[in-house]
Amino acid sequence: MISIQLKCKLLSDIIISQSTATEGSQRTLDYIPGSSFLGLAASKLYKKGVDGEIAMQLFHNGNVIFGDAHPLINNTRALRIPSYWNTAKGETIREGIYIHHLFPTSNGKQPKQCRTGYVVFNNDNTFFEYTPNHRFAIKSGYDRDKRRSEDEKMYGYQSLVEGSEWAFEVSYDENSVNIETVTQLIDAIIGNQQIGKSKTAEYGQVEIKKEDFTSFNITTDPGDHCLIYAESRLMFLDNDGQPTYEPTPEQLGIINGAINWEKSQIRTFQYAPFNSKRKTRDADRCVIEKGSVFYIDKLSDFEIEEKLIGCFINEGFGKILVNPDFLLNDVVGKILYSYKTIEDTGLLRGEQEVVDLDSVNNSILSYLQNTKIKDNLQTEIYKKVNKFITDHGSLFIGKEKFASQWGTIRSIAIQSISKHDLIDQLFSEPDGYLIHGVAAEKWKEQNRIGKLRHFIDGFTGESEAIAVKTIVNLAAEMAKKCKEDK
Repeated sequence: MISIQLKCKLLSDIIISQSTATEGSQRTLDYIPGSSFLGLAASKLYKKGVDGEIAMQLFHNGNVIFGDAHPLINNTRALRIPSYWNTAKGETIREGIYIHHLFPTSNGKQPKQCRTGYVVFNNDNTFFEYTPNHRFAIKSGYDRDKRRSEDEKMYGYQSLVEGSEWAFEVSYDENSVNIETVTQLIDAIIGNQQIGKSKTAEYGQVEIKKEDFTSFNITTDPGDHCLIYAESRLMFLDNDGQPTYEPTPEQLGIINGAINWEKSQIRTFQYAPFNSKRKTRDADRCVIEKGSVFYIDKLSDFEIEEKLIGCFINEGFGKILVNPDFLLNDVVGKILYSYKTIEDTGLLRGEQEVVDLDSVNNSILSYLQNTKIKDNLQTEIYKKVNKFITDHGSLFIGKEKFASQWGTIRSIAIQSISKHDLIDQLFSEPDGYLIHGVAAEKWKEQNRIGKLRHFIDGFTGESEAIAVKTIVNLAAEMAKKCKEDK
């Protein structure tokens, strides 16, 4: 197969709905499916009266493949984040990514599967995460007779935001399709085009052009097993011709190998494509989502044929990566790549326009900046609370009736005006709440009081400002957990 690389720049927002339903919540895909480009080319060439045999070669028998468009960052095509990756629940990929079946459970943390967004890999064994921007808008139908919005015709649209760039490939079998036909096909695609829903309104304007980009192609053989990463969507049929989520090893191109389902991570979805020519939906498709990973146990004389697999490969289905090194792990189960923010790489998410701010925009900007500061402080509070519960929670939960005491600590913290005021009310001699009375003996055991005092003393410098709020949150969480474990 020979591949032609193309870039698609959004000149306006575009709508690529996840579902063909017209009622209810409508969400957009975070990629542009190959079927959109196939339909675009077909509509152009059929209008020109393309020969039936040529149309069959281009659109129907798999000799030409229209790949999905993924976000293009720094001239690199992003990949869907692997479902094989897991983080600790309550943490982000900044704190570390583990292979799902190697996640350490001895520290009391729970794994959480990575499901959304894309990753872009750099040459220095680092990667960064990217999530396409979306926009939501509510539109109404128009009553031409009354010259106003039509009653009971309100629509909510989620769209991919204009200005972003996307990369895809059109591949063809050079033994079945001649170069003149391919040239005619590419000429029908490039230029200013319309794709997606509501093309007659304000959506769907794109610019497509031929331009090279970089794709991930680093592979490493892990040894006694093989890893298959679904770069695109996959669909398979069983022996009865029915859709299945459980392909056979042979359908994956494997000879002398067995699928280890316990170590595989497969995500699925179901949808019914809409055929605009026939004005109706086609049969439901049961699809394995891109980003899924098959774990293959090697048997003697193991072989794998790297090819497009499954059905609907002409629409971009069936593309896989075999043993990509971002699925490998070190001795503790972590992936071999380290995380960077997109800012650390020196990249921008797109061209950014510099504008002068008027008084209204200044107020909005100030509000957004203050909101961001508050969100960052709240995130820091949650991290510190989670760390205390992880490190010392076992000293309190399920051993004594600490729930009411944590409730009192919370009340004291709410009334405290500073960190030092809080320390005085909890620890000062002789009337501090944890120094005398019923609570004192219980808190002296196993140095519980020392652990809490050390935690509060740790708020120094700029972090001192969040000490009281952190204790309010900590006391509330500890009181809940004590009640749960009674």
